[in-house]
Amino acid sequence: MDVEFDEADRLAATPALQVVNPAQPPSAVRDFLRGMWGKCFGALTADLRVRPKGGDTPFNPAKGAMPAVVGADESMKTLLVKAKSLEDVWTFIVRRVRSGSEPKVMIFSTVSSSVLPSQQAQHQRLGQGTPQIEPRFLTVDNHTVPLHGVAIALADTDNHLVQTLHRQDTTFTQQMASLGDWFFDNTLVRHALAESVDAVNCPLFTIPLMANGHPIATISVGFGELDTMTQAKLSYIYAMRDQLAQLVWNMLLEERLAQQALRDPLTGLYNFTGFYTQLARCQQHATDQTTPLSLLRVNFNDLMGYNLSYGVVQGDLALQGMAQCVDEVLADQPEAVLARLGGDELGIILPHTSLALAQNLGRQIEVAFELYDYGGRPHMPPAQCLCHAVNWPETVPQLSQLLPTLKHGKQMLVARRYAEKDKLLSRR
Repeated sequence: MDVEFDEADRLAATPALQVVNPAQPPSAVRDFLRGMWGKCFGALTADLRVRPKGGDTPFNPAKGAMPAVVGADESMKTLLVKAKSLEDVWTFIVRRVRSGSEPKVMIFSTVSSSVLPSQQAQHQRLGQGTPQIEPRFLTVDNHTVPLHGVAIALADTDNHLVQTLHRQDTTFTQQMASLGDWFFDNTLVRHALAESVDAVNCPLFTIPLMANGHPIATISVGFGELDTMTQAKLSYIYAMRDQLAQLVWNMLLEERLAQQALRDPLTGLYNFTGFYTQLARCQQHATDQTTPLSLLRVNFNDLMGYNLSYGVVQGDLALQGMAQCVDEVLADQPEAVLARLGGDELGIILPHTSLALAQNLGRQIEVAFELYDYGGRPHMPPAQCLCHAVNWPETVPQLSQLLPTLKHGKQMLVARRYAEKDKLLSRR
């Protein structure tokens, strides 16, 4: 592949010589040097693009002519002001780096301490979770796809991205397979790679973005040919990585703050606001796809009595353990959304689930509670809970009636709870 610059590029990259008066104050010299560096570096990177011989139009084998990789209005300062999301940042990077048919593949990943641990299945529902890598965007040729629900544990030391985090420096791999199984098993990735066989076999470089001495994101770039152009593009990413890291870090903090507003601080589950937000999303999906949607309510029995016997701190630990029981029952339900509605009540959203299956899950949860021993505390009766399920369209004719019907179901649970207590008293 031939790389040429037009005459304007050559002139822009060769600034006129100027004479510096040695008597100038140091500040003026510094300003002059900064200006020279800005001219040279800006001219070298801003208009760098692959051109056909003798032509002025950038070359794109897929779509023919395309606009310049970098426009005059797309400076880093503009990005810092205008970028509203990680997708905006990634679009900026792709347009800056990609020209012609190179790079073949680009991947943007973030390092997350997700608020919850099962989001290989559903973003980790419990606990604070350990840091993990989350691929966010994949760009193959000119096509970018967002990636959701992909999580790479830092314990997977054979993974190329994990190795980059441990090294905290640019890492190279010859085999795309070292990205891990997710890269080839993910439906969106397979679809994006279907039209570009070369992208699967190209060597890959990954550059970490650092904040406060810790990696917060990675930019992976795969090239079909390793040449001076490859080195120039990698050097460009490396040169602006500190500014990118600052921007990405601020956006990740905003994401986590937004997530915390939807989470229960004790269990790490969604709170009622998060439950309601997820329910609206699932209802829209059920309407669009005409698929069943079930809700399950779980009420713990006599949690107040446990608090009175052992104190609120132990009661909180017991509540966390009970939430873990429910989460383990839902391990085979990756689409399930688990939330703490308040006090001793949990709510579960079950997309694509019939009423019979939701009721069966409720019975499994009740059995799991009977086996729970309050963390080994002696002299406590088995933990118990009561479950109530509703379903659209089997229980209610309209989706909007699901949540009100579930709330009214609490009266049924209270009645069942008193019936259970009467049964225990009669046995004594």
